[in-house]
Amino acid sequence: MKEGYKKAFKLIESWRYKYNVEETLRLFIADWSHKHTKMYPVTNDIVNEQAYLDVAIPLSHVLSELMLDDGETDPLAVLLGEFGKSNNAFRAYYPTPDSVSTLISSLLGSECKTIYEPCAGTGSIIINKVEKLFLENIEKSSPLSNFTFHAEDVDEVACYGLLIQLVHKLRYLELHCGKPAIPKQFTIEQINVLTRQKGKVAFELLSKN
Repeated sequence: MKEGYKKAFKLIESWRYKYNVEETLRLFIADWSHKHTKMYPVTNDIVNEQAYLDVAIPLSHVLSELMLDDGETDPLAVLLGEFGKSNNAFRAYYPTPDSVSTLISSLLGSECKTIYEPCAGTGSIIINKVEKLFLENIEKSSPLSNFTFHAEDVDEVACYGLLIQLVHKLRYLELHCGKPAIPKQFTIEQINVLTRQKGKVAFELLSKN
């Protein structure tokens, strides 16, 4: 296990002395998403308490380093899988192994210009597909400009986590490849894929072109 994960686990464990760890981790992801987007503010006062902030601030730095320096795609799923032991089936996290994500991304094929991912979780498969398409089209001035992505999940925190990790992945690709990583469109929607009942969360990233 990478050192960054060990640091993240240790930080999260320190919440246990005062908070419910699973609920606080979910609040952290929601609050981190709000800080990126200014959308969907967290109303729970815990996010303003010093005991929360003493962990949340360094935790966000550790996770950003994992994504921006090490190229990790889905560290939030690892954390939710470790600390999110909820009995609620909608909130159970089963991180997709990297090998499976890579295989599914390969099966989708680069000729597909619109990629849809139901039950996306925090984004392992669809973000891996973003990276794969970027690298396959690296000779172009804007490798992702022809691709549209749409991800759905019933859990709002999964949607928040997907947004956070997508932003980091796009930044990682730009930093390490020197080209803009801007999809034509990327939407994230909280929705029950079986009943099509929508939740409150929706994000849309659009190219300026």
